[in-house]
Amino acid sequence: MIQKDGKVENPAVLPAVSGKKRYINRDLSWLSFNSRVLQEAADEGVPLIERMRFLGIYSNNNDEFFRVRVAGIRRLVKSGVKEVFGTKE
Repeated sequence: MIQKDGKVENPAVLPAVSGKKRYINRDLSWLSFNSRVLQEAADEGVPLIERMRFLGIYSNNNDEFFRVRVAGIRRLVKSGVKEVFGTKE
């Protein structure tokens, strides 16, 4: 988009954000993605074979999440970390 002063504005550039707001929690992002995969599997407008593939992806992602990420979080809690997911316990 071209502004009145002739400068070109890039709509793909996000506004500057500082601090913790700059980062997205990878565990919550992973779960959110997996939720969207499950929504695709539940969509009756998607062909059945594709829905089955989405269920397979969902299942594999869920297994990996619990094997890797939940185990890591449990280790953090056991080691005495007081802040998980940006919230103090």
